[in-house]
Amino acid sequence: MADVHKWPIIKSLLEADTSADQLEQDFNVRREEIDTMVSEWRDKLHTRLLGFLPKRQGEILQPTLVADGSDPFKDLSDDMKRLLRADSLFFVYDWNEIPYTINSSRNQPFTYQDILRIHPGGSVHRLGDLPKQVESPIDSIRPYSAVQEIARELMTSIARPNASYLELGSEIEGECDWEGGSSYSGEWIRARCIDARPKTWQEMVEHYVVERQTYQSSRAELAKRKITYHDLHSSSK
Repeated sequence: MADVHKWPIIKSLLEADTSADQLEQDFNVRREEIDTMVSEWRDKLHTRLLGFLPKRQGEILQPTLVADGSDPFKDLSDDMKRLLRADSLFFVYDWNEIPYTINSSRNQPFTYQDILRIHPGGSVHRLGDLPKQVESPIDSIRPYSAVQEIARELMTSIARPNASYLELGSEIEGECDWEGGSSYSGEWIRARCIDARPKTWQEMVEHYVVERQTYQSSRAELAKRKITYHDLHSSSK
């Protein structure tokens, strides 16, 4: 919420010539109003993310790790189910980098859960919570069609075409800080690849993106040198 400091209510609080204690009291008086604004911001975030995702008919999200046949997603709205799909991936620009690049890694995909960690959408209980809400603007989030396509291919290849990233290991074991986190450790390994390090779901999809880009960019040079290269990361492998 990088624009939060521009909100009149916040701007007036931060620019007030008053003590820290009084500032905290003034904030608490208007906390309900601020929480409403944060909620409206969250709705705006959902609208933006959903705009990057395809409309879906029929089964949107299908649990794959529930032994008793129950559906932990049944009470969620269709929009929320779309956000929780394993192929609902985005990228985020880091506006502070010069020249600006995609946040952290040029190919790093972000799940809805990842984005909430960048843009916490919960209540603001203290004035000191505001810095957590101002990491980056909503318009830094962009569609990422390349990773979405690869994620769908991988989901189909493991016979989980409607899986949630929560079930496909979007967390490294021991690092989940959200109560609704992944069902298991997320140690994905590409057995035939030289890079055999365990990966989360996002890291595995990113790995495919990088390897395919590398292959495509080197095809002409390989052909020129008459080198036969077998792409181990194609959808047919």
